[in-house]
Parts: sequence; structure tokens; C-alpha cells
Amino acid sequence: MCLKDGIPTRSILSQRINIESNLCPRCNTEPETITHALLTCEESKKVWFLSSLNVRTEPFNQKPIKDWIEYWLLPHNQDPDSEERIRCFPYVACLMWSIWNARNTLLFDNIPQPVQTIHNNALFWANQKEITLEPATNPQNSLPQIWTKPNLGWIKANTDGAWNPNTGTGSMGYIFRDWKGAMISAASIFNDSLISAKETEIRAIWYAIKRARELKIKHLIIESDAKEVIDGLKQNLFVGDWSTDAYLKDIGDWRSSFDQLIFSFRNRNCNETAHVIAQWASQNYASMFWSTAPVWLGPYLDKDANS
Repeated sequence: MCLKDGIPTRSILSQRINIESNLCPRCNTEPETITHALLTCEESKKVWFLSSLNVRTEPFNQKPIKDWIEYWLLPHNQDPDSEERIRCFPYVACLMWSIWNARNTLLFDNIPQPVQTIHNNALFWANQKEITLEPATNPQNSLPQIWTKPNLGWIKANTDGAWNPNTGTGSMGYIFRDWKGAMISAASIFNDSLISAKETEIRAIWYAIKRARELKIKHLIIESDAKEVIDGLKQNLFVGDWSTDAYLKDIGDWRSSFDQLIFSFRNRNCNETAHVIAQWASQNYASMFWSTAPVWLGPYLDKDANS
């Protein structure tokens, strides 16, 4: 729509019908072209600069919107960041749409939207694919077979549990990574009194959400290969037996700490890094927390980053 002048900015409308002014209704200083409305109006510039992209749009002032689209989508052999920009474009498109919606809400309903609300709306739309990927309607062999980075502005936590039915011991593991695939935090936690594999999986998710609250993460994806547990959480079933009920109730209560919290099932291939982290505690009969990756974890992180 942008490239075909399909957005009814005042500058475009003034060429087709009689309107009082072609000036931007927000700043009242410049004609409201598509570029001005979405990128270079003072209100729009604040949104882009304060977003996770942290981009300045002034260089596109007086340029057609086509230049902006090409900046994000066309590969440049001499630019090492061009591949990353292409990957970010879904969020860029959603942020443009969110800015336009905020403009219309102000113009027609006289309701200003805070910058954070505009960001949150864009993040929600950009991650609809995470929300709509339901295991019930997508067989496991149609799910991604490799770990994937979260979208811009999101953090992904992979969790796993390991349980030994002969000894009743087990361990829980989690790892947080950002949209670049960089590790933020990880832990392997040993416990010598567990009654089921399901309990270890629920506890692993509990530990991850607890850590996310400590890190003040607001947009979080929890990935696990425990399908039954994830299905229950997605259906808001926060009731369990005597061994899991308290943990599930905490998870239900803690949802309000996040702007968005998504529970997602993935197969073991996508969750291998969390699996080996969980196994570490069982093998060493100890717990460990990391803010930087231990050397032995490097090959797994490299494999995920290059997948």
C-alpha cells in the first residue's frame, strides 16, 4: 500500500479531493506525505528512535517511502548488517502500521497513544505467527526442526527437565536468548526429591518465568518440548496435583508481570540446548547459574545461531 500511494495521507488526498490543508495533522508544519507520516514527523521519529531498532529516520526526510523499504529489504554486499535488517523487516512493517493506526486514533477519536503502546501493538502483530502455531492443528513433523531466534524486541526462554524414576532425582534447565541469538541467562538446577517427569518440566518453566521477572523482561516466549504441559498452559489450566499445583498457580499469577507471554511447544531438535543444560545438574549433582556461556555450551549455541 505504501509503495502504491494507497495510504490516505493529507498530501495524497489533496491531489484527489478538496481538503482544507495538506499539512500533517500532528505537527502542522509539513505536508503529510507517506514518508512524513510514518517516518519523519516528530511524533514518528520518537517511535523509531525509542524502539528496539534505535533507528534515526532523519536521513529519509524528503525521500520517497520506496527508499526506506529498499534500505531494509535489499541485500548489500558491502554491508554486513543487511542480512540482519532483512530479518527485522516484519517488525519494521508492523511498526509502520502501528504508527499509522496511532495517527488515526488521534485524528478521529482524539485519543493519543503512548510510544510504548505503539511498540507493544507492533510486537504483538509481528509475533502472531508464534501465537497461531497450535500443536493441535499442526502435527509435530510440521513444526520447525531447528531452533529459531525470537523476533525483534522479544526474549526466548527454552526450558527442559530431566528425571530419574529410579532415584527420584532430577534437574531443571533454562536458557534465555535475545533476537540476535545472544545468551542472556541460563541455569541448571538439581533436586533430589521429584516424583515425575511432568513435575520437572513444570518446575523448569516456573524457574524460567521467575528469572524473567527478575530481569524485568516484558515480551517473553517460553519454549519447551513437554507438549502436555505447554498445551495446559496455553489453555490457562493452572491447577495440578500436590506436587505441581503451587508452581502452576504461581505461573498463572505471574502472567500479569509481562506485556506478552507466549507458551510454545517445540520438538527436541529445537530444544537441545536447554536439554543439555538440564542434564548438567543431574550429572554433577549440583546447581549452577550462568550470565555468560560456559565453554562446553559453546558448540550448542553456535549450532543454534547458525541454523
